[in-house]
Amino acid sequence: MRISTLDALRGIAVALMVFVNCPGSWTHMYDLLRHAKNSGIYIADMVFPMFLWSVGFSMYCQFEKTYGSPEVSRAIENSKKPYRKIWIRGFILILLGMCLSFFGSCSLQNVRIPGILQRIGLIYLAFLLLLFFYPKWKYLVFVSLAIVFLSYLNLHLTHDFDWSLEVLKQEDTWFAWVDRTLLGSDHLWKQSKNYDPEGLLSTLPAFLTSLHGFFYAKYRKHSKSRLRWLGFTLALAILSSFLFPIRKDDWTLSYASLTAICISLLFLSLEKKSHWLGITWFSILGRNALFSFVFLGLVGRIPSFAKGRPSVFSQISSFLDPKLSSFVFSVLFLLILWGIVFFWDRFRSELNPRQDLKT
Repeated sequence: MRISTLDALRGIAVALMVFVNCPGSWTHMYDLLRHAKNSGIYIADMVFPMFLWSVGFSMYCQFEKTYGSPEVSRAIENSKKPYRKIWIRGFILILLGMCLSFFGSCSLQNVRIPGILQRIGLIYLAFLLLLFFYPKWKYLVFVSLAIVFLSYLNLHLTHDFDWSLEVLKQEDTWFAWVDRTLLGSDHLWKQSKNYDPEGLLSTLPAFLTSLHGFFYAKYRKHSKSRLRWLGFTLALAILSSFLFPIRKDDWTLSYASLTAICISLLFLSLEKKSHWLGITWFSILGRNALFSFVFLGLVGRIPSFAKGRPSVFSQISSFLDPKLSSFVFSVLFLLILWGIVFFWDRFRSELNPRQDLKT
């Protein structure tokens, strides 16, 4: 069964992704729809964490009955839980991400290896390994502490093992050095080639965001436990901001915690006031989040779209403010995407009827 509130959260993430990645003009955008430079959090910096938080939430829901039980491994082996679907899904996400990267470059010499779908796929596989071999919540705590320690070292210890009292730049961290060494500069984010915001080792702290979603799902049905977890997440976000810069590219603990508390509160609002926030409208996008992501990725890489966007933007900006025109272009594009997804969702529902839960 699908959880409609979780679908709505994914749908909001898809909608925000359109505003961030498909403006009418890259030079005329509201600052909140851009990624924060160096440190800080804007709306654009909330999109990817919303997807990762949703991964953790859905993982707990799939293993809810057997998680923490000594019979969990046997239950998985007996196909009582869809572990095969999870690892297949992880590999499919990685493959799709690589295909999108190749579609954008059409060359194996400079194709970008890391990416958003690749990171989500790796986190699916990491969850599967942890829940299969270590089905106790305490192991997740140990893993979290180890990741936090590595993340702190990454910000102050260079790959030459020189300790810096000041926080290192992204390209000077040993996470970035590992990416350059293992993958090569030509296969990293083309805007820098010195580091990749979705690099290999930086996926480890990104896993913390999914763990936040996992534990929120664990405590969500008991108001007191949920309140304690929200309080813990808020306290962690405040305290970690003194030790870690709020930096997305390194996915620092402060960034993971601050985004997690915002997403948790948004999810709680969707549960309590779903009629206020258009849960059905967003749920259609959320049920087809992967389809939407791939569609946007393909369209954004089509040369005709890149050539046609300026002309459409110029038509809108002839009677509106440039920034507002860029935003209106995104709204129109979102409506087109929603219409396509709506018919795709109807087609899927006819082939495979689904059962939805409100929470």
